Amino acid sequence: MGGLFGTAMRRLEGQPAQAPPRCPKCNSSVLQGGLDALFDWSLKWQLNVSAIKCVMLQLGHTRPNRHFKYNSNNLVLPNVTEVKDLGITVSHELKFKRHIRDITTRAHQRASLILRCFKSKDPSSLLKAFVTYVRPLLEYKVYQL
Repeated sequence: MGGLFGTAMRRLEGQPAQAPPRCPKCNSSVLQGGLDALFDWSLKWQLNVSAIKCVMLQLGHTRPNRHFKYNSNNLVLPNVTEVKDLGITVSHELKFKRHIRDITTRAHQRASLILRCFKSKDPSSLLKAFVTYVRPLLEYKVYQL
């Protein structure tokens, strides 16, 4: 077992951790070994990993091994440029532009729906509707980002 997952697994099992190799060409095989170790560990502890939901997101401007095909449970992990995890969309450059655009679009649609559907144009009732239905969209996970 090598790499980040291997180091974590050795620490969990009480074995001494080894330093990861410095060879940049070895990084793909180290990561693949870590994925294999994680999958084996999940089988051992009967915690199934859904390989269909797994993707490979390589971070940074230069992605040296984007042609290397990582796999989990003999299923090739697709390379993606952005991923949605716990409701937050993140790009390979660790930017949240898409997430912000999606949230503001949904909030605008919901606010417009409130204005169209409410017969009363009383500011206090519109404010309550906005605070109840729109504001949670805008505030979800803001403090964790």
